[in-house]
Parts: sequence; structure tokens; C-alpha cells
Amino acid sequence: MIPLVIDFETYYADDYGLKIQTTSEYIFDPRFEVIGVGIRYGDRRAWLEAHQFRAFALGLDWSKYGALAHHAHFDGLILSHHFNARPGYWLDTLSMARALYGTNVGGSLGALMERFGVGVKGDEVVKAKNKRRADFTQQEWEQYGVYCLNDCDGALGIFQKMCPAFPRSEYDIIDTTIRMFTEPVLVLDQQQMAQYLGEEMRRKQELLDEAGIDIKAARSGEKFANLLRAHDIEPPTKLNPKGKTIYAFAKTDPGMQELLEHEDDDIRLLAEVRVESKSTINVSRTARMMRLGENGRAMPVYLAYSGAHTWRWSGKDKVNWQNFEKVNEKNPKKGMIRKSIRAPEGYKIVKADASQIEARWNAWHNGQTDLVAMFARGEDIYSNFASDAYGRPIDRKHVAEDKLPGQVGKICILGLGYQMGWLKLAMELLMGRGGAPRIQFTRVDMERLNVDAGRFLANPRIVNQIKLMPSRLNETDRMVHCAVANHFVETYRRKMSAIAGGWEYWGGVIKWLFSGEYRGPVGNHGVLNLVDGGLLHNATGLMLKYPHLEWDEARGFTYLSDRNKRSKLYGGLVVENITQFCCHIVISEGMQKLTWGRRRTGLMPYKVAQTEHDALSLVVRNEEAGEALCDLMRELTTPPAWAPGLPLAVEGGIGQTMGDAK
Repeated sequence: MIPLVIDFETYYADDYGLKIQTTSEYIFDPRFEVIGVGIRYGDRRAWLEAHQFRAFALGLDWSKYGALAHHAHFDGLILSHHFNARPGYWLDTLSMARALYGTNVGGSLGALMERFGVGVKGDEVVKAKNKRRADFTQQEWEQYGVYCLNDCDGALGIFQKMCPAFPRSEYDIIDTTIRMFTEPVLVLDQQQMAQYLGEEMRRKQELLDEAGIDIKAARSGEKFANLLRAHDIEPPTKLNPKGKTIYAFAKTDPGMQELLEHEDDDIRLLAEVRVESKSTINVSRTARMMRLGENGRAMPVYLAYSGAHTWRWSGKDKVNWQNFEKVNEKNPKKGMIRKSIRAPEGYKIVKADASQIEARWNAWHNGQTDLVAMFARGEDIYSNFASDAYGRPIDRKHVAEDKLPGQVGKICILGLGYQMGWLKLAMELLMGRGGAPRIQFTRVDMERLNVDAGRFLANPRIVNQIKLMPSRLNETDRMVHCAVANHFVETYRRKMSAIAGGWEYWGGVIKWLFSGEYRGPVGNHGVLNLVDGGLLHNATGLMLKYPHLEWDEARGFTYLSDRNKRSKLYGGLVVENITQFCCHIVISEGMQKLTWGRRRTGLMPYKVAQTEHDALSLVVRNEEAGEALCDLMRELTTPPAWAPGLPLAVEGGIGQTMGDAK
């Protein structure tokens, strides 16, 4: 394809722009105006008026061109929405830079131009604020064009500099990711979403009315603290990064978790009101989606390629398609956003989710062969582990009284593989994470499981940790609960000895990475290589990085993670990172085969509408849905060539809505 660099310069103002609105809101806004367009293809460069570019676009066979932009989501949506043009391929230097240099790279074209020595970005865009096209003199507009074409040159320059280090297989993934946003297909059931929005707002008001307070009191830290003091509760506090004492009222703060579990109904209600008043995600996201999907318009799905450290996508544009509340058959009010997102008339959503892929990878890569065999045979792993831990046969799918033990087995299999300890497991069970029921172990559990609490509590450090543990339980009940939680941790580590041994092994790899004393193959199956700065995936060339690795006695190993924060690094975390990194590659390879892979073999590519973690959603014509589901499930259950014997499985379905396709 012929490369074509493109850069739109557009109107923005004090009350209108990307610092105030999301990318899609800004482009769909009636105030939107193109000031000029810079293009470069071959040796030709041009700075065009909007009408000139429209004529140019109408006369161009876009299928022959690969469009290059810095932040292609932005330029691509303008191109498709306002000019009805869709290039044959999309290249995005922002996505490439994020993958190669980490999420801290930000969105600065200027910084990358400086990094690679390909010019200096000008500041004419700052002078253009609040100016419509009609407000520019001809000289000012032409000078703006010099600035824009310099950006085009800069984007091409940094692309050429990054190309040698960028894995070729990933260009297709970037293209598909951009098209989810620039060529959207999912539409919204406005009536159902409006009803849901009204119910959410009424629910919040009912909580406020029941507590007898207004929204300002619930949202104000000081007013909420005074409400607690009026109930003889001292507000929990914490230190902020600057060392200042502040109220610990975030939902994830231990002190707030304790209030949410408080034995006094009034205190629990106050805590719930505080959390609900601060948590506006469902209300704000619902309102934003209604604006995006108005008049039947397809909604752009903004996912940031390599937005996470492990190369997984992350949600953007203040919608975050990665974490919609799941449908719950027992509670029809849950998952309403998913139930309102639809395929257009005549089409269906086809979805497949790679079942337990992280647990499967962890077992396979760390050599837990018995677990790999159970996965391959299709056994109920959660019931199997629960049977070992409870000392009796557990069948969570067919025996009603085994449902809760089976849930404990599920939490253990999915959580303990990354070195989770007894304290975190105990708190996870009490909190009922991820929609699971809250689980408290009692003396009855301790006696039935023959747990030796005395041995566990003989350690003064453990006893002190339990005393400091935030919970509504009294101290004795906490001791019992934690002793039983420790039993499950010990059972897991004994039964999954190869996985547990992997934590120590990968802790040693961290030391090699830090010291530089070894570079070469690491782990099992020849998948990864230890190189300077991180772990290289041998088959794809993708690299899991740990920049600026440091060691100190107090914290151990730390590295510079997202937002330039130092994060602790240990064996279990490396195992988690590797697992998510490699599972992402499995999913993205499946995506590539269903899109560009099919196109290059003469088959019609499927339209990927969305992806969330380990799942893919396609939108296809009604009559193609069955075949598409078979193709999708086949791709996600076929082990990649670089992971022979990896036992994969999927759950999939077809539906008119995202909630139905499961």
C-alpha cells in the first residue's frame, strides 16, 4: 500500500476541545470545524482547505493507501465521519510508541520528535485557540500549514525510526484497534438506556433519603467525617504521597471497607451512600453513551493498544469498554449497559471468551502437568481443588450445598496462582469480590477441615496482622477466618507445587535482570528470553519491560511503572505479568487471523467490534453468525505454534445485544 501521512488541524476554544471532551464527543460536536489538513505521500506535501481536501478524498482510491497519523483514533474518526473516507490500512505512531517505550510516553508528538532527532514541533496550535477558519488571515493560515506539515514530517520520521524495533505482526492489531473506533458498528437502545439512567439516579436518591442526608454531605470529606463522628465513629485516615494525613474514604481503603461491613446498619448505610455518591461511573458513562449513540449513530469503541504494561488494551474516552457490569440472571438490573448495546438491524453479535485462560497458561508454563491434564480433559477444576481442600467430594455444578465450597475453589484457583497470601485471601472472601457472595469461615469450618489454628496463631507477627485487619468481625472471629483461609493457601501451594516453585524461580530471574549476569532463555517451553530491560517473547518479538529496576533493603526490587510510579516487583507478580502478557498475545493472534489473516488468504475478514481482556466480539450478518462463531471458537481454542499443548477452551454465543451474546 502507498503510505499517506495525514494530520487534521481543527477548531478548539476555551469551552470546547480535547481537554474538556472525549475524542468522539469533540468530533461529533456541532461546533467541530476543520481549519486545514496536512498530507504527505511520496515527495508530495500539501496543506489543504477543508473543501479542497474533500475533493481530494473523493478522487482517491483509499483502499490502496495506508494512512499514518500520530493518534490515528483522532484523525481516523474525522476522516470517516466528516469525509466518508476509509484507508486500506491504519498506522499509528502513538500506539507504536506506547508499546515500545511504555505507557508513560503520553501523547506528545513533540517529545518523540526530539527523542529521535527528527525536528522540533512548533507552537502555532496554541495561537490558534478560539479562532475559526474565518478568523485567520491568509498569512496566518499559511503559517499554520507550515506547522502542520512539519508535524506530518515528524510523524513520518518517528515512524521510520521505530519500524526496525516494532514487531511486524502487531501492525495488523493496531489497524483493527483503530477501526473499532473509526468504523464503529455497535448501536444503542436509547430507550432502555434512558430507563436505566433514571433508575440509577433514583436509586442514589433513595439511599440519600434513607440516610437522611443530601448529596453535598455525602460527597464532602469533612461533612461525611462529621456524620461518622455523630455516630461515635472516628473517621479512618491515611497518608497521601506527600505525607499529609487525609481521610481514607475511597472504596478500596481498608478503613472504608470496614465501615461497609460494620455491624451497625446505620453506619453501613452511611458508608454505602458515600461510595455511591462518589461513584458516578454508571450514571456518567450511561449519559455519555446516550450522546454518542443518539439518532441511531454507531458508537466508536476507543481502546488504547498496549495501554497496559502487559500489552493488553485499556479503555479510553471515558467509557471504558473493558469493564461494563456483567449480566446477572438473578438480578435483572445488573448488566443493563451490555443489554443496551446492540448489533444493527440484520446483524448479530458473535462473542467468545477464552475460559480460565490465565489459570491454564500458568499451569502450562510453570509445568503443573497434572493441572494441565485436568484442563485438557475438561474437568471442573474448581470442584477438584475444593474437594482436596475440604477433604470430601465437591460437585458445585450439581449439588446445591457444594455451591459455596465450589466458589471458594474458584477464588483459590484464579487468585492464589500469583502468590496471594492468607491475609489478602481472607479479605477477598469477606468482601465478595467480583460479584461473588461474601464468605466467612467459622469454627464449624475450622473443625470440619481439621485446621490447627494454634500452630498458625503461634506467630506474633501473624496475630498482629489480624488485629490490624479492617473488618466488622470481632478479633476472635477474625482469627478463625484467617486460620481457615491459610489452610486453603497451604493446600494450594502443596497441591500446585510447580506453580508455587515458579514464584521462587522468577524471583531469581529478577535478580538476573538487575545484575545483568545472565541473558538468555528463561522459563519453560522456550517462550521467553531474558534480555536487557525485560523479557522478550521469542515468537513475536514483543517485550515485557521493567524499566529502571532498582533494589533497596526496605522495599526489595521496584521498577518504574505507569505514571512514573515505582512499583514493587517479586516472583508472583512477574508470573502474573507473564501470564497476562502471553494470554494477550494468544487473543491478539486470534484477532489477526480473523481479520487480516483471512483477507490475505482470499477470505472475507470479520468485523471485530470490541475486545475485553480475553474475549472477542464480532458483528456479522444474521446468516453468517453460526459460521462466524465456529471460526471464532476454533481460533481461540487452537494453541499457537509457540505454545504446543496449551489447553485452551472457550465459551461463546450469538445475540442481538452484547448481554445476549454469551
